[in-house]
Amino acid sequence: MTGHHDPRAELITALRESGSVFAADELAALAQAAGDDESRLRALVDRRVTGEPIQYLVGYADFAGLRLRIEPGVFIPRPRTELLARLAVDRLVAGDAFLDIGCGAGPVAAYITRHAPGVVVTAVDRDDRSLAVARRNLPGCEVRCAASAADLTGSRFRVIAANLPYVPTGAIALMPYEARECEPRGSVDGGADGLDPLRCWADGLPGILAEQGIFLLEVARDQVPTATELLRTAAVGRGETVVHRDAELDATVIELITR
Repeated sequence: MTGHHDPRAELITALRESGSVFAADELAALAQAAGDDESRLRALVDRRVTGEPIQYLVGYADFAGLRLRIEPGVFIPRPRTELLARLAVDRLVAGDAFLDIGCGAGPVAAYITRHAPGVVVTAVDRDDRSLAVARRNLPGCEVRCAASAADLTGSRFRVIAANLPYVPTGAIALMPYEARECEPRGSVDGGADGLDPLRCWADGLPGILAEQGIFLLEVARDQVPTATELLRTAAVGRGETVVHRDAELDATVIELITR
């Protein structure tokens, strides 16, 4: 008796052998992206097996209950950034001006628009490809190019959230293949200690942060002392800092509260 040939089972096996923990779920997502085209499905599986992020293959990324459009060349939102987004929502009221620095595809700004109605949202990034994707994810928001506070002269925000690149250059080689080889280096490389992008923004923060404003920054746990000192120096003695952690998300956020 000849055994039944199941090509989908073979694809699941290929995904599983490449290291996929949720091979069946991944195949279902890839099949949806491929439509009824079996050859396209096999091509997508082959790309996934080589390590390409599934988000790039299916064209979307899930973040905190939101489904965001994503494209190759744009940083993929991480679950840990939910802490940054939640903290921002908790500090906003209708009518506030909110700034998302290093917006990427726009996950934090999208979370704000969903959970903090009436807030005026501006999202900025220095990368044109990220901005193009963010504009599609953030209808009704201002999305613009900015590499430092100098690019926002004349604007004031009561709450600012920043998810800047913060991986030290020397640590990039230790990152998983998907992040190291497939995502844009500029979205993760923070320089020697991971805090060069913060330095680009810190000195100009007093010029864009409203009085009694709040600045929220995602960092790695071991960067807290240096990043805190940078923010305190930028605040020129008129602010205090609080560190927030979420062990489940492996997330750390520094909050600067200005007086």
